[in-house]
Amino acid sequence: MALHSIPTIRRIFEKVLGLSLKAVMLLYFIVSMPSLANAQEAGFLSKPMIAHAMGGINGHHNTNSYEAWQVNYNKGFRFFEADLILTSDDNLVARHDWAPYLYEKLEQPIPQESIPSHQTFMSMKIHDQYSPLDFRCIAQIMKHYPDMYLDIDTKELDPVAIKKQYSMIKQIAEEVEPEILDRIIPEIYTPYMYDMVMDIIPFQHVIYSIYMINDDDDTIIRFMNQHQIRVLATDPARLTGDFLNKLKENNITVYAFTVNSQSDFASLKAAGVHGVYTDFLPPC
Repeated sequence: MALHSIPTIRRIFEKVLGLSLKAVMLLYFIVSMPSLANAQEAGFLSKPMIAHAMGGINGHHNTNSYEAWQVNYNKGFRFFEADLILTSDDNLVARHDWAPYLYEKLEQPIPQESIPSHQTFMSMKIHDQYSPLDFRCIAQIMKHYPDMYLDIDTKELDPVAIKKQYSMIKQIAEEVEPEILDRIIPEIYTPYMYDMVMDIIPFQHVIYSIYMINDDDDTIIRFMNQHQIRVLATDPARLTGDFLNKLKENNITVYAFTVNSQSDFASLKAAGVHGVYTDFLPPC
């Protein structure tokens, strides 16, 4: 072999080796790259803390306010819970309920009508300083903060109200930014609610929140497995050792509500609970 041909062969070999290495790296990337759905699931499940009712602010909780969201986002929270209910003129707003105690707790005047209009609700400051939110406002926030996830607690078991709420959520999301629906995780309270909600919006993920039912452990897990629901939320008192073991055996992730003690959080984590809804604990 002529000596002058050796550099040429070397270059060819290096080129082939380089292409092979790139091909291997590309194949590895394709194989190891998670699907979009898995990426989104990892996204919200990577957050063990959920800011309850947008999180606490200055010692206040249950405000569902813009300022609470802002303060807690700046603290590092990315997974938020909001209560959503209907006003008298069928607008969806962030509020736990319309009972008199809550007006007093939030330092608001009790309106003449038992359920206020959207305009009245939005005009009432919370604790004289915080701004109420409706779902359109929340959708706008999610549009501009693409790393935010939202757990929605709509409270209702009435089929007419459920249909109205979720039809409104779909309409507003489609008007503002359809992508936010991929980052909204609804709380489902009953099997029939699951079917109703999924017929309106086929959410990628839901949370089975069992505080409104009295089903036994096996019935709950059977329903979750049948519908591939992988996340459960409940009061810590419901989480017996036996129930937690069954949930773990079925690869079901558990969030407990509402936890504001660091020691309680540590105990729940040690027992196998993935995360908690909290007003005042720091994100982690």
